[in-house]
Amino acid sequence: MITRYFDYLDFLLENIIMKSKIEFSEAFYGLLKTIQDDSVSRKLITLKSKAVEAPYTQNFIDLSNKNDEVTFIINKKAQEIIGNATILYKVVEEGRYLTFSSRNQRIFNLLGFKIPLDQYGNRTEDPYDPLEGTIGSIEGEAKSTTGNIYVLFTDERGRRAVINKNALIETSDVLSKVWKSSRNSMKVGRLAKAILKSADVETTDKEIEIFVNRFKAAFDITNDAFAKFRVVKGDDIAYWYNSENYESMRSTLGNSCMAEVDSSYFDIYTHNRSCSLLILLSNNGTFNEHGKYVSDKIVGRALVWTVHPFEKGDDLNSSLPTETFMDRIYTIRDSDIDLFKKYAEREGWWYKGSQDSAAMFVSKNGKTSKSGSYIVKLQKVDFDNYPYMDTFKYMKSSKKLLSNNPNLIKATKELQDTDGSIMDLDPDDYSEDSY
Repeated sequence: MITRYFDYLDFLLENIIMKSKIEFSEAFYGLLKTIQDDSVSRKLITLKSKAVEAPYTQNFIDLSNKNDEVTFIINKKAQEIIGNATILYKVVEEGRYLTFSSRNQRIFNLLGFKIPLDQYGNRTEDPYDPLEGTIGSIEGEAKSTTGNIYVLFTDERGRRAVINKNALIETSDVLSKVWKSSRNSMKVGRLAKAILKSADVETTDKEIEIFVNRFKAAFDITNDAFAKFRVVKGDDIAYWYNSENYESMRSTLGNSCMAEVDSSYFDIYTHNRSCSLLILLSNNGTFNEHGKYVSDKIVGRALVWTVHPFEKGDDLNSSLPTETFMDRIYTIRDSDIDLFKKYAEREGWWYKGSQDSAAMFVSKNGKTSKSGSYIVKLQKVDFDNYPYMDTFKYMKSSKKLLSNNPNLIKATKELQDTDGSIMDLDPDDYSEDSY
C-alpha cells in the first residue's frame, strides 16, 4: 500500500502542472512545416501557431543529432528557469500589425489597448508598425476568432502596437537557458503522441508511424542525406542488385525476388543506356579524401528510366519527348521511401505513386500527378535471361520497346517470371485501335 501511495504521489507531482503553451525551436518548427501535408505535423503546427493551452509535461521541443529523436525540457523546470524575468522579442516581419478598424476592437479590448483619440473622438495618430529588428516586450496576448495570436508589443521607446505573434522571435538570453540546460531526449513519435494527448487532440498509431517516417526523411534531407545517393549504370546495376551488398535482408529490399539471382538476369538493364539505378548507401559508410560518401552496402534501390510519355495519336517512329522516371522503390526502412521521392523531386524526375508491381499507376512529381503511360526505347533486347519487372513488363522485341501498357506497343513479350524466362503474348489479343 505504501509503495502504491508514493507511486500515486509521483503521478500527481508529474501531472499537476500549470496549463501552458507549447514552444518549438525554429529548427523543429521549420522541419514540421516541410512535411505539413502530414496529419500529425499539421496538428502539432496548429498547437504552436494557435497557442493552444494544455498541461504539457514536455516543452521547448528541439531537434537532436538523431533523425528519430528530439530534445525537450520538463515544463515545470522551464517555468522555474524563466521565473519573472522580462523576455525581449525582436520584430522579424513588418506589416503584421492590426489597424484601427472597428472589427479589431474585440482584440484591443482583450489586451487593454486604447486607440489614441482626442476630446472629439478623432484619432491622434496612426497605428504603429514596428520596423524589422525593433526590440521590445510583450505585455499581453489575445486569440482572435480565427485562432491567431495577437500581442500588445511595447518597444524600447515605449511605443505600443498590436501585432501578430508570428512576427516576433525571442531575443533575450532568458530563454536560451531553457534551450540549453536540463535537456532530455525522447523518440519523436512518442513525444508527438504525448503532446497531442495533453492537448486532447486525437491521433492514431498509424498516423504516428507515418509521421515518424516523414519526419526522419525530412531530417535526413536537412542533414545532406542526398550525399548518400548514387546513380549507377551498366554492370554496376547488377552489382548493387546482389543481396550480398545489402545492409540487411529486411523489408522490401531483402525480400525482393531479384535479390539472389544470377547477374545475367539484369542484362536488359546493364546493356541499355535508357536504364540506370538509384541506390541509397548505408549509414555505416564514410567520407573519402575527396569528400565523397562511400559505403560497401546499400539500404535502398530504384530503377531510373529515360521514358517517353505517350498519348493516343503519337507516332512511335517520330521523335517523342523524354522524361526521367523513377520506378518502384525497394528499401530496408520505410522512412527511406520518402527520401527517394524527395531526391526524385529535387532532380525533376517523375516517380511511381504506388510502390507495387501495378502496370497502371499514377505518376507523380511533387504535388503534380498524371496517368502513367510510358514507352522505353531500348538499344538491345536479345538476352539469355530476363528479370521480373514491376512496371515496364511488356516488350515488343521487333521494335525494341518496353511499356507499362501492352496496348501502346502491341506487346509480344511479358517479363514477369522469376526464373529468367520470358512469356509470349498473343498479337490477336489487341484491338484494331491499339496504338
